[in-house]
Amino acid sequence: MRCGMCGSERLGPRGRLLFSEGDLWLRFSLRSGRRNRSDFKVEFGRACRDCGALTMVLDDDVRARFDQLADELPAESGPGPVFVRSPSGRMPDS
Repeated sequence: MRCGMCGSERLGPRGRLLFSEGDLWLRFSLRSGRRNRSDFKVEFGRACRDCGALTMVLDDDVRARFDQLADELPAESGPGPVFVRSPSGRMPDS
């Protein structure tokens, strides 16, 4: 695996991401309106040892669901993914 910022192969081990105010979610806007199917909880990450960039990593269950839905997700030319912090741990509506 390479760093998405600098291309280095010197990534640290996978670690759990912690937030003082809630969870981190990756949300894609689906044209079909099934927003809750496009929400993916992010719990892990890896940091580049050279530039410090953080790469977020989905756990196995979330990654499997993401893989099943990936073809339905919008192309990168759209608004793209949004990271949302939620104090309650539940995915916010907006």
